[in-house]
Amino acid sequence: MWLKQYAENIKQEVEIPDKSVSAMFQDNIATYANHKAISFYGKEFTYQELGQQVAAFASALQSEGLKKGGRVGLMLPNCPQYVISYYGVLQAGGIVVQINPMLVGKGLQHILTDSAVDTLVIYEPLLPVLNQVMKNTSIKKIIKVNLEGNETDTDEAVGFIQFIKKAKKSPEPVEVDPFEDVAVLQYTGGTTGRSKGAMLTHSNILANVIQTYEYLQDKITLGKDRYLTVIPLFHVFGMRLLA
Repeated sequence: MWLKQYAENIKQEVEIPDKSVSAMFQDNIATYANHKAISFYGKEFTYQELGQQVAAFASALQSEGLKKGGRVGLMLPNCPQYVISYYGVLQAGGIVVQINPMLVGKGLQHILTDSAVDTLVIYEPLLPVLNQVMKNTSIKKIIKVNLEGNETDTDEAVGFIQFIKKAKKSPEPVEVDPFEDVAVLQYTGGTTGRSKGAMLTHSNILANVIQTYEYLQDKITLGKDRYLTVIPLFHVFGMRLLA
């Protein structure tokens, strides 16, 4: 039996809390408020600072009409804006649609149309790739991320920083059933056919996080360890580590 391969200190069964991924994130902010959460090319965010950005993004999404269950696509490389967008969408009650930023043409169009993405957060250099399929999608709003620090708005897209400034109040709380409500649409690799959107509930993701911690708890020190994020966050493995 495969359970026999586990070390004696690893539980064979773990309890999954009845909470959302967003609630888990808020717990971490309360516990590690002044700890560093992200370091990116010399720019650092504490958990408290990250939480403020996430809340602002969530509020801006709601002010632009995002309702519970609305789909927001993330087409970004690993960067702070990815983390802010991911948790911001969930705090606003939306569903994160993970999109490989290397997709082009029909592969990209399929995911955008199949998921019914309404809002897309995209790395600015990828806008020409999006424009090739844009007319065949249901996208109504584009939020572009510029990592060079020279963000400008255009008719087709609003800059990430400017979008966050739309937040005028705290985000409205959204009631979530962790065991039923979808948090992420994670598309498969499509190696045997068209890529399919796996519906991951808040509980699915939280369970994976807790299982990982149970397995590695003797090797990590919460609040002190640092991790180099090389795995792409748009991949399900990378996303699990993000959560």
